[in-house]
Amino acid sequence: MICAGTLAAKTAGLPRQPVTSHPVVQDVLTQTFEYQEDSVVVSDKVEGKGTLVTSRGPGTAFPFAFKLVELLCGKEKSNEVRGPMMFPSSVLYPY
Repeated sequence: MICAGTLAAKTAGLPRQPVTSHPVVQDVLTQTFEYQEDSVVVSDKVEGKGTLVTSRGPGTAFPFAFKLVELLCGKEKSNEVRGPMMFPSSVLYPY
């Protein structure tokens, strides 16, 4: 979920876990979730449930996408696609 899309986690009744979102919906989510201000937040904290990946907004779309590739195909593949995507090497990607 990215940007205000994280509101879908609340609507779906997902259990309390770490999330992030666009700041305009932060107040709504802090009541239900463990809100973090990181660019990308991965939660696999809820036993028996899938991994939830959330991101703050359009400016974090590339790190969000790289994290999804990493989770699905591995860190090596994520690094491989990063170069051709022209993601600036000066931008830290510690996820």
